[in-house]
Amino acid sequence: MAIDTPFHKDAQTDAAANSAQKQLTADSNYGSKTWNAITYRYLDSAQDTMNRLGLGDFAITASNSPTDAGPNKTEASPGSYAAPSESARNKSGAEAAAEGPQNHSGLSDLVHPVSSAAKPGSGNPEEKQVPAKQPENLNEKPALAQPIDSHSGKPDLVQPVDTHSDKPPGIHWVTPVDLSKSPGKPNEKPVSIQPVENHADRSLTTALVQPIKIPTVESSRESLNDALQGKLSGKDAAQFKSDMEQFEKRAKLDHLPDTEVAKTYQSLQTLLTAPKGAASIEDLHRLAQQVIHQAAHPEDLRQGASNLCVAASLEQKVYTSNPSAAADLIAQSALSGTYRSHNGLTVQADLIPTYESSQGTDIYSRSYASQIFQEVATNSILKTTEPGMTYNIDHNKSEAGPPGEWLTNAQGQHEKFKGADPEALHPVYEGITGDYSNLTTIEGGNDPDTEGTKHANTPEQMHGILKHLKDDGKLPAIVTIDVRNQPIWSEMHDGGPAKGKEDPEGSYWHAVTVTDYDAKTNTATVHTNWASERQVSVDDLTRAEKPAGENIPAMGRDFVQSLKDGHGNYTEAIDALRLKSETGHISPTDLNKLLSRDLNGLAAQRGKAIFDDPVVHNNVVEIANFLDKHHQTLTLSPTVMKYYQDFMAKNPEALREVSWKIPPP
Repeated sequence: MAIDTPFHKDAQTDAAANSAQKQLTADSNYGSKTWNAITYRYLDSAQDTMNRLGLGDFAITASNSPTDAGPNKTEASPGSYAAPSESARNKSGAEAAAEGPQNHSGLSDLVHPVSSAAKPGSGNPEEKQVPAKQPENLNEKPALAQPIDSHSGKPDLVQPVDTHSDKPPGIHWVTPVDLSKSPGKPNEKPVSIQPVENHADRSLTTALVQPIKIPTVESSRESLNDALQGKLSGKDAAQFKSDMEQFEKRAKLDHLPDTEVAKTYQSLQTLLTAPKGAASIEDLHRLAQQVIHQAAHPEDLRQGASNLCVAASLEQKVYTSNPSAAADLIAQSALSGTYRSHNGLTVQADLIPTYESSQGTDIYSRSYASQIFQEVATNSILKTTEPGMTYNIDHNKSEAGPPGEWLTNAQGQHEKFKGADPEALHPVYEGITGDYSNLTTIEGGNDPDTEGTKHANTPEQMHGILKHLKDDGKLPAIVTIDVRNQPIWSEMHDGGPAKGKEDPEGSYWHAVTVTDYDAKTNTATVHTNWASERQVSVDDLTRAEKPAGENIPAMGRDFVQSLKDGHGNYTEAIDALRLKSETGHISPTDLNKLLSRDLNGLAAQRGKAIFDDPVVHNNVVEIANFLDKHHQTLTLSPTVMKYYQDFMAKNPEALREVSWKIPPP
């Protein structure tokens, strides 16, 4: 039980503390252990730091971490308050420090800001007294430290202590402060509480207030290079160092702070040097290699054969903007089997590689590190949108191919996984990175904009949003699209693993990531999560946001106008026919007739090269298969048929795409 106990010169407060001691002694079975003490000699240093950072005064909080009483220590029950002597209470911190440590065995080594109305050790009889805060339930486990509101602009000097870990008693593990954002005078280093080595000749550990050593890129790089020794083979070590060099170059180009690089290196060092983990040592080393490569080249991230496009886009954003957070997620998951986010959310990690992440070698395959990240992120989203549900995947070790994916509820029942909700990304991103404001999702529709979600229904709106994000350094952004729209649809049917990703029940929504924007050319760099980045016009990106059926009328008007202009856009006309067949806006007979007309028009423009265009070829294949399902055969003119036979003779792999009959060349 924690009791906030400011140093007072008040017998009534001492009596209350002694009363609480008796209650704690009666209610607890902790044994005759005593508490750690903060000695007076460090109070001035701590108070000076609090003053400099504008955090007010501090109070001492009792802890439930017992240690044996050392020599000359007063025996007291756990949680008890051994009041300082009258003379000690009236001494200033400096006077007490000169005399050496006093015995206050009921005090912990955690410091909290308190009201300046109760200044410890001032000896002023007129000062306002702050009563000790009494817990409502004496059997509760203590909240040993409360973090400072991260929105106040003040640094979190004290972080919550993990009371469930197997770390040695008597040492309070405090997360280091990110000093790059701490206020203070030039050349001053703020201080935080750090654990002191627990010497073998004494069990009582005193937490000293010490300056934190700020890790630099240079020192972290040196430590990581040392950790590589003997861990990776010559070839793998050389690639690792090359990725480190590329990562540091990208960090400078993208204006990442040095702390991002340093903290990323620290997580990688942990993966390389850990004596054991929830994953095997071999997998720990493999994960370190993959994380440094993906931190250097976020464009190489993939969702693979899974349906985790939302989590893959989130991964793209985190690796690009907060690579240390991605490295920390992988390190936590691989070492302990669980991941705990900044907001306290705990998620189990699935560390069994799928066939794809262990055996896949092509450019579409997802890495083992991405499998872990995306599954942890997906289950984090589900905790928000569908509490009690967990994502599962068939690891499919025996053969390649898309793995099965499903959700499991608390009763062990399964249901189909249809994808995660992108609207739940923001709290998950904040939990992973500690930053809510740096993530933007873009979608169509008329819902009102929020801080993190923008709506673009026209190219002008999309241009304005992307330009603003580019100028503010907030790209990448995540965009939700209908994959039946071009140009994404062609990539799905151009040899990658995305082929056939359409949901049979009619869900075609997919998350992509806009990693860059060029206002001069009005083009966006889009990562589809299936293959490498590609350039997409803002017009096409805006159209892709809409349900495919809504784009058909505009495509028809564009085709008619192109005929009037004398350069009929038959490619777009054929694309519109494919959308009509998929959305039920045309009969098979009319579809067959119109496709033959448009192919003849295109052949007149391009000759026998018409099928070299993958957009044309993929659309023809899709329409022909649609007709085949409706027991019709695609009707081609003799000229177009000859062109198609010649194309297939040069591209025999194209025959795999065709279920309809066609005369041999």
